Amino acid sequence: MVKAQGWLEFFKRAGRERQNFVRVVEPLFFRRPPHPQEFDLLEYHTRYPSDIYGHLPTLFMLSTEFKSRTIVELGTRGGLSTTAFLLAAKKTGGHVFSFDIDPCTDAKKQIELLGLEEYWTFTQADDLKVPWDRTIDHLFIDTSHTFAHTLAELQKFERYVKQGGILTMHDFVSFAEVDDALRKYTENRPDLRIYRYFNNNGLAVIFKGNL
Repeated sequence: MVKAQGWLEFFKRAGRERQNFVRVVEPLFFRRPPHPQEFDLLEYHTRYPSDIYGHLPTLFMLSTEFKSRTIVELGTRGGLSTTAFLLAAKKTGGHVFSFDIDPCTDAKKQIELLGLEEYWTFTQADDLKVPWDRTIDHLFIDTSHTFAHTLAELQKFERYVKQGGILTMHDFVSFAEVDDALRKYTENRPDLRIYRYFNNNGLAVIFKGNL
């Protein structure tokens, strides 16, 4: 009964606020589309709504401020997160290693157009099947969004994240299995400190190392 009352109150509030809901949650939808010449590249992508636009400054900031030299991106798709990482790598003298089962043609075209190829190595493959034995400064996961695959990615790659390094995981709000895998993997791991951003499909930021 209490649960039903909670849902009833939720829908009442949603009904009262439906006119302003999108305007409050995603105000960029009500602004004119940005023009590439008006802003720097990162701000342009941040102002253009996408499934990850709200987190691009965070990915760039973390990689830049923590001076990430080796950034591993699991999941590339259109190249938005890739661009944020590459802009950071350009500042830190680092390199981005991206893995995706698809060819990510649009991402490749964009990176070439931006002249950021020297900071990027792209591999079309299942990330669980590629060899890896290098220290990682920043690990980013945004792939299948299934529990088993996400957990396996954490099991394979987290061990290479250095002490003081960073892990970020997108879509834990939109895909419960991502959050389930993260919670399973980090239980009894006090050295992995999780901070969750619930906007824009969710971004989990995990710092590795005891305080």
